[in-house]
Amino acid sequence: MAQIDIDIEITDCIIKIATNEKFDTVIERAARNDIEKLKGFDFDWKVEYNDSEKEVYKLRIQGQSEILGLISLSPMHEERVVFVHLIERKDYKGEKLYAGIGGNLFAFACKLSMELDFDGYVSFEAKSNLISHYEKELGAELYGSNLMGINDENALKLVMRYYKEYGNDDVG
Repeated sequence: MAQIDIDIEITDCIIKIATNEKFDTVIERAARNDIEKLKGFDFDWKVEYNDSEKEVYKLRIQGQSEILGLISLSPMHEERVVFVHLIERKDYKGEKLYAGIGGNLFAFACKLSMELDFDGYVSFEAKSNLISHYEKELGAELYGSNLMGINDENALKLVMRYYKEYGNDDVG
């Protein structure tokens, strides 16, 4: 697979739930060293990272090194869609510390889809218990038993929600 031509993205924020404090975030390509030192994640990200058909990106608070979320994706040129293979936020022993990690990562996938002239289309397989969450939070639609997609209109809404450069200053 040809490597995606994005190394770093600045998104507008995630919110610390306990204080409602907003933090600017950075999404960038994960390095081997990042994956080898991961703690607090359930999935085996080495498998994703070592798959030449996939790109793995990490989300962190700007100015900090702790990885808060990861996404594995591939542009599918013939289908004109970015496929999300895996997405995960860091688990703090069952406690959710930040809001917006998943939204940031999906907005990144939508923005990448737009930049690849796929009109923002993103597709992914959802766990059954998360389908209604993805419908509500991302505007995703169910296409099969667990296959979901984000269309061009909802992709734009997500990108506008998480990227000021697209005209929305009120993130969250």
